[in-house]
Amino acid sequence: MATNTLIRLRCATQLDVQWRLSDGVVVKEGDVLAELMTLEKTTSTVLASPVYGTLKILQERQNESNGEVDVGYIIVCQHDLVRDNLCLMCMYKFEDGARHTVKVILNDGQAMHVSENQAKQMDNDNIARMLKNAKLTLVLDLDHTLLHAVRHEDLIDPVENYKDIIHFEIPGIPTPHVLKLRPGLSTFLNELSSKYEMWIYTHGTRQYAEKIAEIIDPNQTYFGGRIVSRSDTPDIGHKSLKLLFPSCDDSMIIVLDDRIDVWKENYENVFIIEAYRYFNTRAEINNASGKSGQSDGTKEDAHLTKACRVLKNAHERFFLPGGALDVETQRSGRGRSVKKIMLNLRHEVFKGCNIVFSGVIPQHKPPETDYLWKLALSFGARPSLTLDDFPITHLIIDPRRLGSKKYMEAKEKGNVLMIEPQWLVDSASEWMRLDEAKYAISTSRKTPEVETKEPIEEGQQEEESKKEETPIAPVISQVKQNKQPIKGILASPQTGGQQPKKSVRFVEEEKPAASKPQFGNLPKSRVAVKNGPRPAIITPKGVVASGGSLEFVSKISQLKSRAVVPPRFNRVVAQQEAPRAASPDPPRDVDDIFSKYEAAEEEEEKQLQPKRKSELFQERSKKKQKETIQEPDDEDDDAVDDLDDELFNDT
Repeated sequence: MATNTLIRLRCATQLDVQWRLSDGVVVKEGDVLAELMTLEKTTSTVLASPVYGTLKILQERQNESNGEVDVGYIIVCQHDLVRDNLCLMCMYKFEDGARHTVKVILNDGQAMHVSENQAKQMDNDNIARMLKNAKLTLVLDLDHTLLHAVRHEDLIDPVENYKDIIHFEIPGIPTPHVLKLRPGLSTFLNELSSKYEMWIYTHGTRQYAEKIAEIIDPNQTYFGGRIVSRSDTPDIGHKSLKLLFPSCDDSMIIVLDDRIDVWKENYENVFIIEAYRYFNTRAEINNASGKSGQSDGTKEDAHLTKACRVLKNAHERFFLPGGALDVETQRSGRGRSVKKIMLNLRHEVFKGCNIVFSGVIPQHKPPETDYLWKLALSFGARPSLTLDDFPITHLIIDPRRLGSKKYMEAKEKGNVLMIEPQWLVDSASEWMRLDEAKYAISTSRKTPEVETKEPIEEGQQEEESKKEETPIAPVISQVKQNKQPIKGILASPQTGGQQPKKSVRFVEEEKPAASKPQFGNLPKSRVAVKNGPRPAIITPKGVVASGGSLEFVSKISQLKSRAVVPPRFNRVVAQQEAPRAASPDPPRDVDDIFSKYEAAEEEEEKQLQPKRKSELFQERSKKKQKETIQEPDDEDDDAVDDLDDELFNDT
């Protein structure tokens, strides 16, 4: 704990001090502590607190000098422990952001803020304890690292299809969950508990993390309540080791996680493990890196066993005899670092391997961005795309590229190992160099894609290089040729005796024979196209090929012809429409736009009939009035009669 600061309270020797506050009370800046009076008690002044702190009154005056003496002091709190903006030492309440502190998670899961000095002291205590017990710190992710947990409702397959699973519920959440522990988890925790102090760090809620800890560590043997969850860090969207070691000393911490992108500040501490997916769920069924389900999840997954071996090697190297192992050396950066040890272990896998790639890295992108290239570089190899002035030791080649220029040149050297890309992937997964003989390219394989050619001239070298570098996309989980049929990623496994649930599949559905075009099998290229006018095609009257009606076309043309004739005497004169031959109406399609247009016109016509009748009645009244004044006009009478016939006879 940091030492508190003392602020002395002094006054003139001849003054009498009359305290207004008692000893041990918390005072704020500006609070009146005492009244100072002369011996004659004729004048007085006050003694105010200069800072926030705890008042301590001296029973006897001390340190008399220059006519002044100490009468008390203020203990200024360093606010080393703060929770919810409240100092746990002096109970001072801070405003939001008023004090610079560091957030830390204690062993009991409680979160609080500490001062920078206290953070350093806490790290010193942690390092001293770890060195004394010869342990390192191991931070473990839960989901897809140690286990796979999903909700029942997210499962694609019936829950009865899965074996050795655990059903559980999260407190406060009635939704049932199902859990599958990663193979080898019990052995992993048991063997590493004596070498590492283990923490759980998950992006799940604290209720979820505590429930999982109760399942995998019921006696609190491995974790002992050391849990960091999303509920503890709602203000940050990534993971940080500052919550465990607030002064950022991460020289003794290893993180086991299936993702490195969530560790923006501590990516060098991350030991990446392949994600573990056991259940077929709606959320993960489209994930290409996921597995198909329970059929292969238990038999093939041995990643925890591999990780356990690597972590044991790292612990052994850290605590090798010789060299200084003390708190001061570790804190100064001159001590040992588990990050460097893990880096050396990784680089030793392909140390001394000079690898040339042929036909497995696409040409359209820089090789530095390719997965295999980065994998080789990360594990200590020297990668290259050419043999020119390069001391090649391994040629990683697509088996279909035998006979290419690179293959022939490497074969002439005589001491080059020609192997499949899967050797690179499997060795990196094991963190050890596997026997190349098991992955050697067999010269007896058929290579129809590339034929053996004579030596290439210099002018043709660039063109041939482009041909031989045709990318063959590597399958990271299984680069070797698989003789078994490959199942679609979206297809769920068939279940014996039960009807499989519906799921999206990459299978083209066949249409019924009746819906196929009559001449759909004829190739379009054989249909001759002649220039010039096309012959007329006889179609039923009023019917379009799409099922619509052409009656509206004749109506539009008739309406246009009416608009050309100017009205006489400012009256609306409608020309009589020629009677049309009755024809059976085709069945109306309610979804057809032409039928809807025709129905709309008929409805509009019905709505206009009363108005036209009213206009005709007004015309007749005006006509009778004019007959009394002048001779009737026969031509006008004919027009009105025509309009009368059109309106009343149509109904």
